[in-house]
Order: sequence, then structure tokens, then C-alpha cells
Amino acid sequence: SAHSFFLDFTGDGLIHFEAQPGGWAGGDAGITQTEAGSIAAETVMISAHHAEGVLDQVINLDGVVSARSMASGGGRITLDAGAGSARIGGALDAGGDVAGEPGGSLRLSGAGILLRDGSTLRTSGAGGAGTIRIGDADSRQVFLDPGAAIENTQAPSAAPAVPGTVVLRGDAAGRLEHSPREHPVALQLGGSDPVDMARCAKMGRQWGYSEININVGCPSSRAGSGNFGACLFAQPKLLAECVAAMTEAAPVPVSIKTRLGIDELDSYEDLLRLVELTGQAGCRIFIIHARKALSRGLSPAQNRSVPPLDYERVSRLKGDFPHLTIVLNGGLTSHQQGLSVLEETDIDGVMFGRAPCADWWLLQQVDPLYFGEPPPMQSRSEAVAAVLEYLTDQCIRYGTSAARIARHLPGLWCAVPGARAMRRRLSENPERCPEILRDWLQSQSALQEPTLQ
Repeated sequence: SAHSFFLDFTGDGLIHFEAQPGGWAGGDAGITQTEAGSIAAETVMISAHHAEGVLDQVINLDGVVSARSMASGGGRITLDAGAGSARIGGALDAGGDVAGEPGGSLRLSGAGILLRDGSTLRTSGAGGAGTIRIGDADSRQVFLDPGAAIENTQAPSAAPAVPGTVVLRGDAAGRLEHSPREHPVALQLGGSDPVDMARCAKMGRQWGYSEININVGCPSSRAGSGNFGACLFAQPKLLAECVAAMTEAAPVPVSIKTRLGIDELDSYEDLLRLVELTGQAGCRIFIIHARKALSRGLSPAQNRSVPPLDYERVSRLKGDFPHLTIVLNGGLTSHQQGLSVLEETDIDGVMFGRAPCADWWLLQQVDPLYFGEPPPMQSRSEAVAAVLEYLTDQCIRYGTSAARIARHLPGLWCAVPGARAMRRRLSENPERCPEILRDWLQSQSALQEPTLQ
């Protein structure tokens, strides 16, 4: 028991855990609490989103986590799995049981959230119900098993009535909402059931997406177990059925992002068959990651670098299908590489993946270099101001953690004076991200930063 209790991976909390593989029964790394375990404090914060080098970060809680207020505001429980999953099998209790004590607040966030059978979320209070927030704008999957319980009520005898709030942020609005600034924007789907894929494509069209993309490239075991991603390369007929159903359901272009092959199915003829069948079904755009996928023996990260690149095969594919749009992906880290590919082959386009995450200004140069148009931002200050506007909107409207956005921002200052200091400030105080950005903008205003062409 303690006034505040922190479990984190940042190294700057009260307790530091080193992420190790096999952290739970499913084989993922993460924080695990057994059925016999219990955590009690006024404030409990469990965070995994700063873990480095962990592919599937999991917060897996089967015991009891309770938060009881030492004042009058109710206890507080926050579980943030970041890009990973929060899986709850036990009880999270921020209720107020003392006479007049209100229920507290309970917030779960992460890319995936699962409330198992027998799990309980409670913020009921004798002096009024509390607040439960499940998911945020970054959550992609939110599942509540039939036996999961959410309790957020006020004691019948209490007066005046203080209603509670339950916010479930895992619906279509949370997953598909986007800004008009992002257009044209594609929605990528992972799946293999033609009926489900058609329904999702129709939903994407309704939400204003200009293209629906099918993931045939993800090599992870999790994708394979769900029969989507790279494993679909071995099922071209099923993939073609999905394309046909999607094009009929939604009048928007359907594209495929795929590898050159998977495991032993890596001949050019295998690739040719996939493109031929899905092309006949209605797909006209193919983004080709120019290496095969290995479903066994390599992690997803290793699959991005270990299998050798083969740009020539992608170029050959364009020659055999001149009427299709063929885009090359894989291993591109500079615009010099991208422009060389376009100049030396008949390939229609190139896709950059991880490189812009490390250096956002690669995107700033796309319009001038490839389309002869002015850049979207005239200065770094303009870009930072746009990020600050987005961050503020996400935090106010959806309760998104500023720290979760902060970890992506160092790419704004790649290879420029002061970059190291900004990275340090953002990593040491991610929750103060809005304040840090405002301070930086004020400093640049004083310096009258020149425009960046």
C-alpha cells in the first residue's frame, strides 16, 4: 500500500521493470499480475508504452488493483498499454465505499483492450458514481467478454444523485475518424472473410476514405493465427474473393499491400498468379514490399531487414501488367533512392515506411520533388503548431494521453540544432508535451525562424 504506486518501463518511476520475453502465457513481453496478486494505493498508474524493442507489449492483470481516496476526490487507476494490449481478468476497483465518498476514476488505454469473463471494473461510490473510460482515439480493438462486469452506480440512499460516466472508445468513430487534412487517405484492412471485408470496406467509404487497402504483408504469428497478412499470399483465390466483394460493396479503389512471397511460395510465378487473380477481381493498385516474408524463425522486425530485397522483380511485374499501378516499398531511406527507382524503371510510385518516422522532413520534401508542388509547411514552427493543435484536440475530445503522442515527436527535430535537447525534454517529461511545444514555439518566434523551402 502507498499514497501513489507506479509501475513503468521508463526508468524514471519509483519501480523499474526490464521487459523480458515470455511475460505472460501467450508469449508476449509485458507486465503480469497473477490471480493472487494485489495492488492498493490512492493512485495506481501502470504504463507499458515506453518499452523499447518490445514487439507485443502486454499488461496482463488477473489479480486485484484497488484505489481508495485519502481525500474526497475518489481513487484513480490508469492502465496504459500504449501500442500493446491491456488484458484484464481480475478486478480494478476505484469505488468509494465510505459514507459520502464518491467513486473514483478508471482509465484503460492501449491498441487492444480485453475484459475477460469474470473481470470487474468498479467506480461506484456511496457519495456518487465515478468515471470509467475504456479505450481512446488510438485504440483499435476493444472486447468485453459476456461475463465482464462494469459497475458505476451510486448508493440508493445517497442524495443528491451524482450520475456516473462510462465512455467506451472502441467504436467506429474511434477507429476511423480522421482529419480532412489527411486526404487523400487510405484505410488498411486485415482479414480474409469476403463478407466481413465488404462490410468494412463499405464502412470505410462512409467515413470518407479514398482507398481501401488489404494487408497481405504482415508476417507476425498473430496475423497468421487470424488468417490475415502475409499468410494470404498462399491463398490467392480467397484474396480475389475478398477483392470482388469489396469492390462491389464500396465504389472506391481497392489496393493490396503484399510481399514478393512467403516461405516456399516465393517464385515469380507465385507472385504473378496472385496479381493476375486479384487484378481480374478488381484490384488495380499493388504496393509491393520487395522482399519475401518468412512466417517461421524471424520476428516481424527481422522480416523487415533479413530477407533480401529484389527491386528487379517488382520492375518485371510492372512490365507484365502495364495497366496496373505498381508501387515499390522496402529499404527506401532517402529521396535520392526513391527518385532513382522511378527514373530507372517503369514503376509507378514508391512508398516510404519507417524512414519518415525518424525524420518527418522527408515528407516535407515529397510534394516539391515528386509532384512539382510547394511543400505543405513553410517552416518547422508551422509544423509544430499543427502538431500542437492536433495534440490538444485529441487530449480534450478523447482523453488521449499526451505522453503517447510525445514519443513520436522527436522526428520533428531530426539532424537540426537543439534536436538532442528536445528529445531529452520529451522523453523525460512526456506528459508535459503541450507545454514543451508551446515553449519551443515561443523561443522560435523570438528568433524569427526563417522559412524552410
